[in-house]
Amino acid sequence: MSKSLVTYERNGAGELVAIAAMPKSGAVLCLDTSTSMGDCDGSRELRRIDVLASVLAEILSSVELVACCSFGWHVTEIPLSGDINVPEPAGTTPMHKAIAWALTKSPKRIVVVTDGAPDSRELCMTEAAECRRRGVVLDAYYCGAAGDECERWLKSLVAAAAPGGQAGQFLLTGPNASKAADEIILRLTHG
Repeated sequence: MSKSLVTYERNGAGELVAIAAMPKSGAVLCLDTSTSMGDCDGSRELRRIDVLASVLAEILSSVELVACCSFGWHVTEIPLSGDINVPEPAGTTPMHKAIAWALTKSPKRIVVVTDGAPDSRELCMTEAAECRRRGVVLDAYYCGAAGDECERWLKSLVAAAAPGGQAGQFLLTGPNASKAADEIILRLTHG
């Protein structure tokens, strides 16, 4: 279980009062922003990327992350303060580069959220092996239909990393945003 730091402040009477802080997850979140994230699932009003942005906002309001990045044409760090801007969908799915980038942040856990197959499964497996070598847990969430071949592959990717990882699945539709965020938050805070 992750530990929260507690900060204190003085109240009007000068007494120290404990202020609960957000749990520190020790995690890096890697978000797929490839071209296919511009598609809609179920609802024609919201694109996957729009739902993913609301999932990210909910996660960031509940858990302190080490870092967050997107991967489309390039791996791009997403600042965790101020206005949170998820890049517009573009490019391919360089998941291996996102995992490699995340490892530079010395996390305890890397969480990948994707809707498709990576550019190179072989290079992703190499990065999963590096996670195992460093003792970094890898979680992967597939944003698509249950039982899809990509979901099955992500389970093998997670299994190739350090023990304790989880592969999950959800659809990126408006009604599922809170469920997806809750599942990821639970995983980040209770590993």
